Amino acid sequence: MDSWIQIALTVVTVLGSGAAFQFYTNRMKMKAEERKGAAANNDTNLYRDDLKARVRNLEELLAHSAEEKEKMRGSILELTAEVHSLRVKVEFLEKENEILKAR
Repeated sequence: MDSWIQIALTVVTVLGSGAAFQFYTNRMKMKAEERKGAAANNDTNLYRDDLKARVRNLEELLAHSAEEKEKMRGSILELTAEVHSLRVKVEFLEKENEILKAR
């Protein structure tokens, strides 16, 4: 009877250890997949944060260039007005010069 108990215990132990091995193997695979998913998610968050920072930087550059554009537009208007006034002066001086040459 002892031998039957030993055989039964051996069979149960073998079957149990196989099931335990399979359980632990599956458990390790699941943990590895969770870690991989967490790492991928972390990479996604880092990528998203990087993109947000880049967009913020580009928006600042765009705002700065818009301000510069407005300043340049004002400068161009001032210079255009000055050129027109100088043209009028030159025309006046040319006419006056012609009058003085004719005398």
